[in-house]
This record gives sequence, structure tokens and C-alpha cells, in this order.
Amino acid sequence: MAISKNEVEGGEQLLGAVRTIAKAAGDVLLEHFGRRDTKAHIKDVGHYVSEADVAAENVIVEKISAAYPAHSIMTEEGRNASGSSSLQWIVDPLDGTHNFLHGIPHFAVSIAVYDKDMPVCGVVLNPSTNDVYSAIRGQGAFLNRDRLQVSPAAELSEVLLATGFHYDRTTTSATLAMLDRWLHSGVHGVRRMGVAALDLCYVASGQFGGFVEHKLSPWDFAAGRLIVEEAGGKVTDLQGNVPGTGTTGIVASNRAIHDQLLASMQ
Repeated sequence: MAISKNEVEGGEQLLGAVRTIAKAAGDVLLEHFGRRDTKAHIKDVGHYVSEADVAAENVIVEKISAAYPAHSIMTEEGRNASGSSSLQWIVDPLDGTHNFLHGIPHFAVSIAVYDKDMPVCGVVLNPSTNDVYSAIRGQGAFLNRDRLQVSPAAELSEVLLATGFHYDRTTTSATLAMLDRWLHSGVHGVRRMGVAALDLCYVASGQFGGFVEHKLSPWDFAAGRLIVEEAGGKVTDLQGNVPGTGTTGIVASNRAIHDQLLASMQ
């Protein structure tokens, strides 16, 4: 479907706002990063939320509400809002809380805008490096000013793969079995970086050939999904269907190895 001039201009304006808001949240995270007095509490087993998560989310929600009061908001920490527009912001103020709390400079702010189930634009910011991954539907994906392109590899044996472990430990056995199959298939290697949003961006950049996680919340993949797709890749749920805006498993790849990844789940 062709993208109209109005859609392009509207998308660019909206993307600029998303970038600005993500950067404001990133600045908040950096103020807290590395501080031993940053407080955190357990939401569920293995699932922590820090005061930095909450502070960054507050900044994001306040800025969205001020600029786009008619838009809905879905956030990880629960500051949701309903609006009259069909547009919805899907927000993870801090993806990689465990890394953040342990002083590992690998975490992200992830913000996407969807029109119902269709991604319009998305931004993933790595505050530690100031790298901004972004995409507008139909306009390509970028790392800062450089266009992204997925890996050209045609076989699992040619790529580095990534995965993650959800806080819900009921998925752990399935993930471990998948890793065993991957490693015996001769893949270059497997990485578990702890930040799904950035894992998806690394698929978009061709650094990872594919990424699979058995369970992710929508804020974990909403922006990354669009960035992968706009870089020429493919993102589905574990059954090969287009993911919606609910919790689901995610398979992301360069398209060429997608069926191989889906088969490796069996």
C-alpha cells in the first residue's frame, strides 16, 4: 500500500516527538544509573521495578499527555490512559532493569505509536551510547542517520542468534530445549543480552540473524517490531502470525531463515 504525502509528513512529525520524549526519559535514567542508592522492589519472582523505571515513565506519560491528550497510552508500569484517538503509545521506560541495577550499560527506552494494531512509528534509545534506532511505517529503519538492513544470511548456520528468558519461568524449559537445538545446528553462537528491544534492533542491523523469546509483553517488542520490518525483516508470534499488541512469543529474523527459526521451536 502506497504511503501518502500527508502520512509521511505526519509520521515524521510524530517520530520527532517520540525521539524527543525518549531522550528526556533517557536523561532521567542516566541520572540514576550507577547510583548505589537507587531503590527497587519486586513485582513478581525475578521481576524488579526501580525508582528509575517509575521516574522515566512519569516523564514520558506527562509529555505525551501534554502534547497528545487524545492519544491512548499503554505503559509497563501501569500509568495507562484512554483517549478518543485511534493512536496508542506503547511504552517501556526501562527495558533491561536487571542490567541497569547491576551497573551494566546495556538498557533501553522503547516507545512505539500504533494505530490500532498497526505500528506507525517507533524509537528504541540506548542512553548509554546515545544510539537512536527509529522507523516510520513505509519509510525504512535507521540507526541515528544510517539506514538499517537485516542480514543477508540464508541458513541458521551462518548467523548469530539471540534469545531471552521471561520472568515467567514456565517458559524456561522450552527456551533451553530450543537453545540446545540451535547449538547443535551449528549456529555461530547464541546471545542473551537481557534487553529485547535492543535485540530486535540488532536483528534490524544485521548483527543478529534472528531473535526468539517465548513470552514478551507488548512494550518489549512494539517499537522493535517495526524497526525490524522496516529494515527488511520479519516478525511473527510463535505460530508464524502477525503479532498484535498483547503478550506473546516473538520470532524475528531476516525473512530468509524465519521458517527455520519457527521449526526450531518445535
